[in-house]
Amino acid sequence: MSIIHTPWIHSIGSAIIAHARMTSADPSLQSKAVRTLLDVVLTHLDQQALLDESSFPYRLMANGHHSFVSFSHSKDCVALIISPYPCGIDVETRVISQAVAERFFGEHENLTLQAYPSDTQAIYRQILWQLKEAWIKLHGGTLTQGMGVDFGQYVSDISPTHSSQIKLSNGHQAFIHPNLQLSAIFRLDA
Repeated sequence: MSIIHTPWIHSIGSAIIAHARMTSADPSLQSKAVRTLLDVVLTHLDQQALLDESSFPYRLMANGHHSFVSFSHSKDCVALIISPYPCGIDVETRVISQAVAERFFGEHENLTLQAYPSDTQAIYRQILWQLKEAWIKLHGGTLTQGMGVDFGQYVSDISPTHSSQIKLSNGHQAFIHPNLQLSAIFRLDA
């Protein structure tokens, strides 16, 4: 019996984003579950690759070429992104409170959030947190560095109920899927 179910796989250019639910919310199974999702994606793509976890960012090695891979997990959800360029993903099922936002988000982001009804603010807090975590994974930064990045300017471009793609700086793009509670940042195809 698999430890994941209902895998969702989505391609955007040369990037592959995937999400699945775990059959158990046991935190000790999260690492195994996200690697099972990787196997499902590689099978779906009819590819074989070796995962190099010796340093960040992780790489997939196949036929003398490598791709980058980023993993995320939260409670009973796992997610990944594969890209020819460094990338980052975050899935977050825990609620990001207003107190957490006031502590970790910038003044501009918090002011931007205040313009929305409280239920929409909660969704945008979640998305901003995910974008910051994905940015940390993309750049190999620390929590402090990631939380210091201002994503407030993009809030108006993000749907709180439907998946969105937004262009960021330096040729990067963000993919946000509120229903799956995930956000990814990756480079657009050259």
